[in-house]
Amino acid sequence: MVQTHHGFRHLHQRMNEYEPDKLKMSIDKVIYPLVLIGPLMTLPQILKIYTQQTASGLSLLSWSLFMIPAFAWILYGFAHKEKVIILCNMAWIIVYIFVIGGIFLYG
Repeated sequence: MVQTHHGFRHLHQRMNEYEPDKLKMSIDKVIYPLVLIGPLMTLPQILKIYTQQTASGLSLLSWSLFMIPAFAWILYGFAHKEKVIILCNMAWIIVYIFVIGGIFLYG
């Protein structure tokens, strides 16, 4: 005799997986502002480059290489439909572009 109730139990378990988790929802609310705080912490470096018109001590190679994992994370974010990963790494790429631009201008 084939027992079909196991399938329904599995369906019930899967439905419970999609119930909102309060801790996860709280983390989701906090993470979006933090996504911008990280790249904004680099703002003093960018301001120093452009106001003092010097990029001495900054490595073009290092700042350029920082973009590789950021692009990889963006691809990962798109593949997994994770907006926070996409937004965070897009913000970092913008920061990297400003720093690299300053190195080209004043380095």
